[in-house]
Amino acid sequence: MKKLHVNVSVNNDDLEFLCNPEDTLLDVLRNDLNLTGTKEGCSTGDCGACSVILDKKLVCSCLVLAAEVDGSSIDTIEGMAEENKLHVLRKIFRACCFTMWDLYSRNFNSGKSSSWKKSKSYRERG
Repeated sequence: MKKLHVNVSVNNDDLEFLCNPEDTLLDVLRNDLNLTGTKEGCSTGDCGACSVILDKKLVCSCLVLAAEVDGSSIDTIEGMAEENKLHVLRKIFRACCFTMWDLYSRNFNSGKSSSWKKSKSYRERG
């Protein structure tokens, strides 16, 4: 099968790669360009783990064929940082996820996980 030649800008770097017609953008980012911050989750576009910004639009890279991005601009999570500083989106994500995990793990590890059943649910609190 003949490979396709693709020119693209990824995180403001002009790159080119060869891909098979059936390769997804996710496959190329992770396997060929070694940008592993973009994750594979559901492979159906539902979870958002593979999200990238393609020509200023948020897309699921698992649903985009790599050959379709020829001439496009792509921003990945790796491009959202400046010299040891977190991008504002990464700060928000880190704060949100750390807080939820910290809350869960403290209750679980202290044996208080049953207290979740006794407390009012989020909907009941209004």
